[in-house]
Amino acid sequence: MTCSSGQLISRIEEANLNAWPAIQQVLLDGWLLRFSGSYSKRGNTVVPVCPGTKPLLQKVRYCENAYRREDLPTLFRISSKPGLRALDRTLAELGYEQADASLVLTYRNGELPTTSSQHFRLLTLDTWLNVYCKLSGMPETATQLQRLLLKSIPCEAIYGAIIDKTQYVACGLAVVDDELVGLFDILTDPIYRRRGHAQELILGLLRCGLERRAETGYLQVTEDNEPAHALYRHLGFQSLYRVWYRSRDRLEMGQPDSA
Repeated sequence: MTCSSGQLISRIEEANLNAWPAIQQVLLDGWLLRFSGSYSKRGNTVVPVCPGTKPLLQKVRYCENAYRREDLPTLFRISSKPGLRALDRTLAELGYEQADASLVLTYRNGELPTTSSQHFRLLTLDTWLNVYCKLSGMPETATQLQRLLLKSIPCEAIYGAIIDKTQYVACGLAVVDDELVGLFDILTDPIYRRRGHAQELILGLLRCGLERRAETGYLQVTEDNEPAHALYRHLGFQSLYRVWYRSRDRLEMGQPDSA
């Protein structure tokens, strides 16, 4: 895939929306309002997709009213792609604080290191969800919503895990969208960290994506997760752009959007 960094950022943002669908969506003058109940942060966010023509303050108030009716905090997902500075500045002036700053990393080398994959397993959605719930501590009440969201992914989803003897110790999800493969919900049991399991999982998921003709891998990781950054640098990932949330409410829904 040959394109400018701006084009790649826009394409990854599109793929990211496809990879994590919402239960309901509303289009508002270039913004996408996503609604998915009380647990999923990614599925309950305002995402600016393209420039609009209406005044920013008018649109922000519309969003606030819409999420208030759903008894949800109003969250905006902002990125460093061109065209969003005015919105970010307006939100800051309205008292929206920045939270969960993350970097989107890409893997574009085309060839993966040759490593062992003896512990990597492909799972069914239901088996993977059981593993994910155990490793993440997801409450039982959120399981059905998570299953519904995963089943509604319109692209090919790959559910991977690492097994150590008889114990699942890491899991992650890959979503293939044409030339892109996104990695999501990369988790490792704290007891089994620093044993190479995360690396084997990431390479296994990437390899599955490349086998399905994807050319570029991407993932999102919080800025302060230095162990994850060190691992991704070692594997050849490079930082492409920054993303963050703006909210006037505490962000307590769902799992962090990172590895």
